[in-house]
Amino acid sequence: MTRSFPSGDEKSARRGARVQNDAIISLENVSQQFDGTTVLHDISLSVKNREFFTLLGPSGCGKTTILRILAGFETPTSGSVHIGGRDVTDLAPNRRKVNTVFQSYALFPHMTVFENVAFGLRMSRTPKAELQARVAEMLHMVELEGLEGRKPQQLSGGQQQRVAIARAAVNKPLVLLLDEPLSALDAKLRKQMQRELKHLQRRLGITFVFVTHDQEEAFSLSDRVVVMDQGRIEQVGTPIEVYEEPVNLRVAKFVGETNILDAEVLGQEMTCPDGSLKARVEGEERACLLKAKRPFGEGCRVKVVLRPEDLIVHSHRPSAEAGLSLEGVVDETIYKGTTYDIAITLKTGKKLLVTEFFDEDDEKMIVAAGQPVFVTWIKGWEVVLPDDPA
Repeated sequence: MTRSFPSGDEKSARRGARVQNDAIISLENVSQQFDGTTVLHDISLSVKNREFFTLLGPSGCGKTTILRILAGFETPTSGSVHIGGRDVTDLAPNRRKVNTVFQSYALFPHMTVFENVAFGLRMSRTPKAELQARVAEMLHMVELEGLEGRKPQQLSGGQQQRVAIARAAVNKPLVLLLDEPLSALDAKLRKQMQRELKHLQRRLGITFVFVTHDQEEAFSLSDRVVVMDQGRIEQVGTPIEVYEEPVNLRVAKFVGETNILDAEVLGQEMTCPDGSLKARVEGEERACLLKAKRPFGEGCRVKVVLRPEDLIVHSHRPSAEAGLSLEGVVDETIYKGTTYDIAITLKTGKKLLVTEFFDEDDEKMIVAAGQPVFVTWIKGWEVVLPDDPA
């Protein structure tokens, strides 16, 4: 019986299939200290192959430190880093299959677009014919054909960003690291580049690890987001999961506009078909009121998290079927075109923000400042969290 051995192409295909299904990046129990101060606390996370993965958090939360550890610019105090199934914890940056796009783009001002993109290939002594073909292919991919001879100062901000990405991607890294590359752009161009960046990531077919403090940017670009605070991971999930189901008050307060109501659990109502809780919310008590995804005992202090678009404003007290209604007074109404915001102060003094869609054909008049109103929400849209930031 003759034994057949796989060809080199077949072996590469199998290896590629394994990498595609496995994590391309893995951080295991990574901590980092600077001058005795811990800036990363026992970080463990994995990034899938070809995923757009974003590190989101306020300044000083540790997201850029993680990026620098992945790039090899920092060595963690403890823990390990794996990229493409290989332990790279102690490897120098030039020995890792990653490239970085910096916030300032760091283009060489004396080089043309072609020379900037070709720089890494020249350093690795790529044959001339192959170099020219790969640079041309990359410039076509980032839509910069015809600009090969220009210097960076002759390009727009968006074009400079694409040159920086092309220069990093032409070396065919496993992972592209992006350190807030859109922060220097004006608002309109930033929106445009967000769309282009996502499309480019799909065309390149490589993993992007993106750092930003901008929540809207993170949600519009990412397959998954990790929310960080004070050197710790607070939550990892899809943009929808992070926005709709924050795991704690830190995430709820950081991500988007949030209304947080004070409440006390009075017990679980056995008569409720969905196991809802009886609770007192902002002084108003009602049975079968809250749907919680974690257990809360009688007497527990909790926070009820509701997004502005989750709330409904009524000019008169609604019927009992509408659920709990909280009485308040309108502070101001802010027209925003397709939507308008209503700022309300409840009888308890709690401030709420409600967002409603504007319909000029709707006979319901937009509520005016000083008008008494009642606020309700659809049961199940609330998130019930422990009265504890952690």
